[in-house]
This record gives sequence, C-alpha cells and structure tokens, in this order.
Amino acid sequence: MRYVSKEDVDHIALGASFLAAGGGGNVEVGKLLLKRAIEKHGKVKLISLDELQDEDFIIPLGEMGAPVVGLEKFGRGDEPSLVVKYLSKKLGRIATAVTAVEVGGGNSMIPMVAAAQLGIPMVDADSMGRAFPETQMTSYHIHGVSANPFAIIDERGNECQIEAVDTFWAEKISRNITSLMGARSTVATFAMDGRTAKRACVGGTITLSQTIGRILSESDNEEKLPMLLKQVSGTLLFRGKIVDVNRQTVGGFNKGGVVLQGTDEDSDSTCRINFQNENLICYVGDRVVATVPDIIAILNAESLIPITTEELRYGFRTVVVGLPAAPIWRTRAGIEVAGPKYFGYDVEYIPVEVRSKRE
Repeated sequence: MRYVSKEDVDHIALGASFLAAGGGGNVEVGKLLLKRAIEKHGKVKLISLDELQDEDFIIPLGEMGAPVVGLEKFGRGDEPSLVVKYLSKKLGRIATAVTAVEVGGGNSMIPMVAAAQLGIPMVDADSMGRAFPETQMTSYHIHGVSANPFAIIDERGNECQIEAVDTFWAEKISRNITSLMGARSTVATFAMDGRTAKRACVGGTITLSQTIGRILSESDNEEKLPMLLKQVSGTLLFRGKIVDVNRQTVGGFNKGGVVLQGTDEDSDSTCRINFQNENLICYVGDRVVATVPDIIAILNAESLIPITTEELRYGFRTVVVGLPAAPIWRTRAGIEVAGPKYFGYDVEYIPVEVRSKRE
C-alpha cells in the first residue's frame, strides 16, 4: 500500500500513455482532473491485488469514446465518482475500491479521480495491461466476469444502465449510446468481489506506468531508449518522419492510419501503422513487423514522449517501438478477441519479438 501524490501523477500518466499503444484517452486532461482531485480530497491510496479481501467490492471504470473528442469536449469533473455511485446504487452494494478498465493516458487517471473523490482505494491493476478499443477486450471478459449491469453517464447528467446478453452486445449498445452523448461518456462495469479481482485483473500496471514515466522523464537522452526497451522487453521497429495522416471519427472510434518516411538506418524504407483508437498493425515496406495484441507505440524521436493517435501530425519525427502484451493476450482466448484477425487483417498473430526481427 502506498499513496499517489500530485508529484507522482506526471510519471504515472506518461508511462500509462506509453503502454496505451496510442489510445487510452487524452493524457493532459486526465492529469489535470487527477491533480485537482488530489488537491481537493487528498492523496490516492493505491493497494495491490494481494491486499484485497475476498469480500471487497471493486468497480472498474473509465471513459468511452473517440479520443480526439476529448481534446475539445470536457466534462464537469465529477463523472468518475458519479458513475461509481450510480452502479453501486443499482447493485445495492457500496464500492470499497475502484480500478481501471485499461491502463492508458487518460483512462489510468479517471479511476484515481473517483478514488480521491470517494475516499476509497485504487487497486494497482487494470484489465488489459495496455489500452484496447472495445469492452470485450478485457481480462475480465476472458475470465467470465459479467459486464452487467453496465453503467454509463455523460457530462449533462444523463444516466443509462445496460443489461446485455453478453459483453459483445454491451460494447455495441454502450458505443451507440456514447455516440449519441457526443462520442464521450464515463462508464463503470465488470463490478466484482475481491476474490474475483485477484484472478481476473492484470496486476501492477499503475506501478509499472510510474516506473516507465520516470525513465522517460528523468533519464539522460542517450540512455533513455535502451533503458526503456530493457524495462518493457521492447523492440525498436522504425525511425521516421510522419508524411501522411488519415484520421476519421467513425462509430465512436478514431480510425485511420499514418505513414512514416524512414530516417537514419531506415532511410530507404517507409512504415505504415493503422489504428482504431489504438495502433493495430505496423508494416515496414510490405512486411508486417508487429500486430495487436502486442503494443505498438509511436514516440517523439527526441523526447520519447508517446504520441497518441489523435495527436499525430505531419512532420513529426518519431521512433516506433513494439513490446509484448500481458501474457493473457497471448493465449488462444486473448488472440481470438484482440488479435489481428478480429480487426479484419488476414494475418496470423506472431509475437512482436519474433515478427520484428530484421531480415
């Protein structure tokens, strides 16, 4: 058990943004919300999965929608605690802790905002070890935790409760409601007891985010990339300048792609990355070098600050790295719901450390 202070927020947000594979919500907005919540309510108590009691009641939460909308459409600030209260009321149980649905720039902050506002702990965990665009792409779903009831609210005060036949329908219905809400909502789902959380969560992801954030912000420039790749068992995939970006908001998602012209040792090559909120597949020339569920991160070439899909711009000089997803995503069940074929790519999943080996 430890406490998250205002001084810790920047590191956690930076590291979470790296793990988010280009998605996870706007990191700057999330940081501002969390810092304000800590100023008003005090530090956030962060506990490990091992510290949970079997009878604890945990509510995961986060934001849903197209990340680019989050740059322009701000909420009131109390949605995180309100959605937890709403789901608690529907279930007739008071949450003793909250956790994250995904570890992403903004979506790693939102549950801690709720924890500060409600005065309850945040569990050092999530359900992905990264960010994914759809609700069924969670360890909760794979472990059989029900998404019902699915609570969803917006900044106007609209509240909805979804009882779906399965997690896939919960995703479809909540995504359509979110689109009607202006492509941005706050959701709480997969409520569970402590016993279930211990087996269904991906543990330690907030602490890992903070470690990565320290490397990115405090290390010497020459040492930063090697230290980062060592920490996450990552692989350098490409160095290049962005020469084209295609991005649209479709069905509540950011969808599109980015093209890079190679620099340095990659000067004779081009790189193409397609995304749906998060980066899905990376080609160097005609060769696939990384796919979901592994993490593909685009970083500023000088600072190594992660660049989210809504922030990609022509002319940015970048470094592209790949790193292994949490072990659950490399299982048959994980690949089935979050592998390249789910997203429409006729490509077999091969681990990034194998696929990316240069010829």
